[in-house]
Amino acid sequence: MVYINVCDAVQPNTFLTRRWREFKAGEKQNIYVQMPLTGRAIVVSIFENPNEPNANVSFSVDVSRCRLKSLPRQMQVVGLIDPLKKEWIKFIGQFAFNAGWLPCNKEGECYQSSRKNFQINYSATLTDEQSGVVSITPMRIDRFTEIIEISQVKTIPLTVPGRFVLGAHEVAHLFENKKMDDEAESDLNAVKVCLGLGFPPFDIRETYYNVFGGVSGLDAANDEELLKRLHAIDSYMEKYNLLNR
Repeated sequence: MVYINVCDAVQPNTFLTRRWREFKAGEKQNIYVQMPLTGRAIVVSIFENPNEPNANVSFSVDVSRCRLKSLPRQMQVVGLIDPLKKEWIKFIGQFAFNAGWLPCNKEGECYQSSRKNFQINYSATLTDEQSGVVSITPMRIDRFTEIIEISQVKTIPLTVPGRFVLGAHEVAHLFENKKMDDEAESDLNAVKVCLGLGFPPFDIRETYYNVFGGVSGLDAANDEELLKRLHAIDSYMEKYNLLNR
């Protein structure tokens, strides 16, 4: 198993992808990392399984070449004709890229979009409103104030694509969905925007699998509702041959 990390060369906690690939001896593979959000310089790391640092099986990986390619986008799916949608996409993108170093506070450090139609309150953790205990959800949106609340503890470990798709999911509840409380509809609305902008399908999919498991407190494979939502995401990606990218 080979692990590939791509991170910003300057900003801390800014991973553009974290993924893995299985290689057979002598096998050659092309690996594409789609980066609609990136800084001026990146660092690419290729290494063996981090959970097995003392593995007995040694291997080496040769990188034959690295080159830039045009970013595949489907802007007609994104729909930037709507100025409000254009505003939130830019805002969530800026936050997703910079969340690894932005300050937060207990009450929620306030960040607003350019025209102040969208607001993020960035806190160290989020608290469950009923029980008062620390919530395990990374992001949520208040249906009344329309403020997006984000936990720094849960957000920093995410990749930039992962942060973006979760932020897009929350915005979708109020500004994209036909049924505001429909979680599955928010999933697909967020995924469509992310894939249309050119975010890597691998990181989007892995974010949902990891976050769903954490929020439910269960293995996602044992939760029927979450399983249906994951299946819908996989079906959408499979339709456009994106599952292995």
